[in-house]
Amino acid sequence: MNRAGKLRLGVAAVLVFGIVATGCSSEATPSSAPVGAGQFRLDEWSIKSDGAPLTAGRQTIKVSNTGHETHELIIVSAKDATSLPRKSDGSVDEEQLASVTIGEIADISAGTSAQKSFTLPAGPYVVYCNVVEQMGTDSSNAGNGGMTSGGMGSGGMGSGGGMTHVHFALGMHTTFTVAAS
Repeated sequence: MNRAGKLRLGVAAVLVFGIVATGCSSEATPSSAPVGAGQFRLDEWSIKSDGAPLTAGRQTIKVSNTGHETHELIIVSAKDATSLPRKSDGSVDEEQLASVTIGEIADISAGTSAQKSFTLPAGPYVVYCNVVEQMGTDSSNAGNGGMTSGGMGSGGMGSGGGMTHVHFALGMHTTFTVAAS
């Protein structure tokens, strides 16, 4: 291939890459975004809300799981996710949050929705998914390209020969505010 042909091929590759990169945004599309206060959308590895504040009192929280994994939504009274106590694997230490935990919507299967009502005092909140799943734990994979003992903790390799997905550590958390009524 001559120099001009290589240049055209290079330009074409850059254009294709630019189009593909632009189309691969992690932002929610308008049609899949939550449409009201108290509504959350879960997928791998994020929780999205519309950010509108709720009013203090009894509120119904609605959750849609648009991902491919089962998730959960835990609600705690907290300023931000960095203030939550963690275990060594990167998950949230829920025992230390018992006094500020409002509640949970558990086991939201892929492609389903759920809702539950909670009494929410005014203030800042964090919602998160604290699912920890060990994948590919068959130790017979050692020596065949499998990973054994790794300890990458926050969502990486586990010590059982597989991948550990720590949903919180992978980014499944967000904040919302409840305004005084």
